[in-house]
Amino acid sequence: MTEDSGLCPICGTTLKRVLLDVEKALEVCPVLTCVYPFNNENVDHLVSTVSEDEVLKNVADRMKRANLDSDIISKLARS
Repeated sequence: MTEDSGLCPICGTTLKRVLLDVEKALEVCPVLTCVYPFNNENVDHLVSTVSEDEVLKNVADRMKRANLDSDIISKLARS
């Protein structure tokens, strides 16, 4: 999952939401040389709940980018 969020307070880049587990995501700066949010002692305010629909949509998007057949994607989404 890499849904766009706010802006990085250090470098100004658009933050990305990345999955921590199947229900939680963390907003991070995608710039490899930027330390945000890992320069903070507490990142609880950057953790959010992820809906099952969001997870399934992101999985389907990744499958499409991997050139999986749309029939396979549909069958997996229904199971």
